Amino acid sequence: MKALFLYLSTCCKQLATKPPCVKGLAFKKKGQKETKAPEVGLGHWSCTGCGRACKVSRTNAPEEKKDAQI
Repeated sequence: MKALFLYLSTCCKQLATKPPCVKGLAFKKKGQKETKAPEVGLGHWSCTGCGRACKVSRTNAPEEKKDAQI
């Protein structure tokens, strides 16, 4: 699945990342009973340039160019 948006840090204008949010989703490991995942907050963005926590700006992801060769 292709990302629709890019999140850029406001400090270095580099890509920003954050761990996925998992809040109360049920999961089942092989051979175990179904359990609840620990509740996790929304997380913090971190800059890939300097590695610090940052604010982000959202931009549209560039579209993939398809060459039409017949």
